[in-house]
Order: sequence, then C-alpha cells, then structure tokens
Amino acid sequence: MTGFLAVAAPVLTVLQCIFQAKRIRLAGANGVALGTWILSIFCGEIWISYGILYSVPAEWESNGAFLILALWVTYLAAKAHKHISHFWWGLTGVTIVTTIATLFGMHHSTKWVVGMMGDAAPITMYIPQLRKVFGDGELTGVSIGSYWLAAVTAVCWLSYGILLHQPAVYLPAVILLPATVLIIKRVSASRELSNISNQ
Repeated sequence: MTGFLAVAAPVLTVLQCIFQAKRIRLAGANGVALGTWILSIFCGEIWISYGILYSVPAEWESNGAFLILALWVTYLAAKAHKHISHFWWGLTGVTIVTTIATLFGMHHSTKWVVGMMGDAAPITMYIPQLRKVFGDGELTGVSIGSYWLAAVTAVCWLSYGILLHQPAVYLPAVILLPATVLIIKRVSASRELSNISNQ
C-alpha cells in the first residue's frame, strides 16, 4: 500500500498545479490567491528538505516536480494580476526561510525544525485562498479540478504518513482536507450564482 501511495500522492500533487495553470491560461486569475501559490513554493522547498533530511524519498521526488510547477502557476497568477514583483519578492523570501531552516535542521538535535515548518507550510498554505473565496469577488480563475485533486491528495498523504508513522507527513492533511472542501464548495456556489445571473 505504501508503494502505491508513494506514487499516487506525488502524481496527484503535480496534477493540481497543471489543472490550476490550465485554468489561469483559459479564464485568467480572478480569485486565485497569489499568497497561496507563494506558500505552495515554500511548501515544495521545505518538503524537499524534509525528504532529504528524514530519508522520505516520496517527499523530495514529488516536491521537485511540484516546486517547478508551483513556480509556473505562481508566475502565471502574478503576471495575470500584474504583480510580478510580488512573485519575485515572495520567491526570495520563502527560499531564504527554507535555506535557513535546512541549515539549522542539518544538525540531528535540531532536525525537528524542518518537520515543524513542513507541517506549518501546508496548514497555512490555503489561508489566502480561503480568504479570497469567502470575500467578495470573482472566482473564475480558481480551478475546481485542482482543488478536487488537492482533496484526494490530502487523503493519500494522510494515509501514507500514517502507514510510515510520520506525523509530519499526515498532520497537514487533517487541515488541508476540510480546507479544500470549503474552497470547492465556495467556488462551485460562485459559479452557480454567476450562471444564474447570466441567464
């Protein structure tokens, strides 16, 4: 089972980015929270570090591809929002924090820092998107497919972490799963309302 999850979770994680990038290219980035995607970059970076330090290959393998695609989605969203400088400042900031945490976590007695940040990154990652979907504004750029994949991915990471006895891998999924469901519900409701007003 862990072998299947070690493949499924990373593949689904990468597919989320592809769905969101496609949506931005087709419909623009209205409602897409740039902060969520900058935190996604941080998440990818810190989990690569975690995977290397804790010898969890699925983490560094999947997050390498995820990081590249999260960078792409973040750049597309920043460009659509005309905030390219936010992309560069955000990227610089999260990379500095990841580097410091990794250097600090290389010592055996402080390795827990990377695990703690690995948990904090995905737990906080959807806060900007949740603020957007509960605020006023258009959500046409938010990919429902991406968040469905995020929900299934959360279930996979939850299962994988439990099977490996790695709380840092499964705890974030406990928060991410309900967050993704809320995002899906709000974006779906917004689209239904938009369809009704267009009739």
